[in-house]
Amino acid sequence: MSETVESQFTVRDIVNDDIWLKDLNRGLTVAVEATSPHYTAEIRQKISDLSTGDTITAELESQNQLRTIWVFDDVEVETEGTAHRATV
Repeated sequence: MSETVESQFTVRDIVNDDIWLKDLNRGLTVAVEATSPHYTAEIRQKISDLSTGDTITAELESQNQLRTIWVFDDVEVETEGTAHRATV
């Protein structure tokens, strides 16, 4: 059964096809797939614009029972005072 989590995260690192996010509310760090066939072109662009240190509000969905594979369902990225929102 999948789990959906909505929280505020800091982008800790971007390695290959994973974006490492630290959950600011729970303190946990998770890897989220940077590429997924479910992502729209708009959300792929927003993901590609992420940089280490960015703060985002995102809704993540686990893709397996162990909750080791996560994808973005929704992401709001705040950069230079503007917010962008993309939904898959």
